[in-house]
Amino acid sequence: MALRVGMEPDDILGVKDWRAHEEYGPAERAVLAATDESLKTGVINDATWAVCREHVGGDDVLAELVGAIGNWTLFSNLLRTLRVPLEDGVEAWPPDGLGPADQSE
Repeated sequence: MALRVGMEPDDILGVKDWRAHEEYGPAERAVLAATDESLKTGVINDATWAVCREHVGGDDVLAELVGAIGNWTLFSNLLRTLRVPLEDGVEAWPPDGLGPADQSE
């Protein structure tokens, strides 16, 4: 899906170590920090929220961000739990098979 909207393959894989990926700017880093915190603790801390507000947008945009994180988490958990197979022609991601839970911080 990310390729379809024009993301470069290196930028897609960059999410695995987004703190070190040099191509991401402040907005991408803020969104990825918010995503990581939301997945880890269920909330986005005040410092990350302030960075999101500075680089991503106001209350309406941040509400959409939280909604997107929550929806993608819901669907990911639902599809994995129900063991819904990938569509024909779709490859599993990440390519090395290591997800966030398999990596050290």
